Amino acid sequence: MSRGAQLCALTLRGTIRRKYSRDVLIIAAQPQFWYYSPSEEWRRRPLFFVMANAKSILIEQIEQLATPVLQEHGTELVDVQFIHEHGQWVLRFFLDKQGGITLGDCAIVSEHVGRILDAADVIKQHYSLEVSSPGVNRPLKKESDYQRFIGERVDVTLYAPLNGRRHFKGTLQSVQPGIAVVEEAPEQVFSLPLEDVAKANLDPEIDF
Repeated sequence: MSRGAQLCALTLRGTIRRKYSRDVLIIAAQPQFWYYSPSEEWRRRPLFFVMANAKSILIEQIEQLATPVLQEHGTELVDVQFIHEHGQWVLRFFLDKQGGITLGDCAIVSEHVGRILDAADVIKQHYSLEVSSPGVNRPLKKESDYQRFIGERVDVTLYAPLNGRRHFKGTLQSVQPGIAVVEEAPEQVFSLPLEDVAKANLDPEIDF
């Protein structure tokens, strides 16, 4: 049995997990410190600002490395997360494809992406790699995602309040450039700027 098949057999809910080891350099940091960017001079920035920016750059690098593999296997990248939970770092890929993603797809992509990331050595921490389908509560990240799911129920949270609210649930009525129109009830329609969306996902009504 192949390594990927073994992982599939041990996996729950369609998630493929693989561990990688890296040497870790830990630097004690004060709330503010100096850093250098090639496009800027030395600057002082809050620690959380630099960490968030570095994480964003890392995600971009990971996406660039993984995209050729995903295209080769006909899969769509829905989302990438690199988070610290339960005492370890986890890199999660959420994938989709025409007809739906399978455990076999997850195993193959996990194997190939893992080798590429290992060779590129862009992640210095110990981490686990997980590849899975986005599930019924699929995240909405791009404007094309919203276009694709017009007519479906969505759950949207904004960074800042709109009309005194940050949280909206309802039917995705339409999508205009940079705007998602969500109908919560008759005569309760909200135009939500996509650039202000902190989190959005499908919110299907499931009958039991």
